[in-house]
Amino acid sequence: YLYLYIVSSILHGRQQELIARSIYSRKLQKQCRNFVVYEAALVINPSFPYFAASPDGKVFDPTEKEPLSLLEVKNPFRWRNCTFEQAC
Repeated sequence: YLYLYIVSSILHGRQQELIARSIYSRKLQKQCRNFVVYEAALVINPSFPYFAASPDGKVFDPTEKEPLSLLEVKNPFRWRNCTFEQAC
């Protein structure tokens, strides 16, 4: 049997991930209207198909030379009682 232990720090990170991603997206959309954050699943590097990542989002920013990038969100448990702005 596989027992899964839900650690409070992991639970916190999962609960806050969507909120953090939304705040990030809204802030950058104020600077660039066409900025978009998409859902992401497993991303495989086409040049090295044995390398993969599971990012928290895919970012499209048409103002950048390389308009596509990946997003990884971190919500440290240590900062759980602070706003996102205070934690940054």
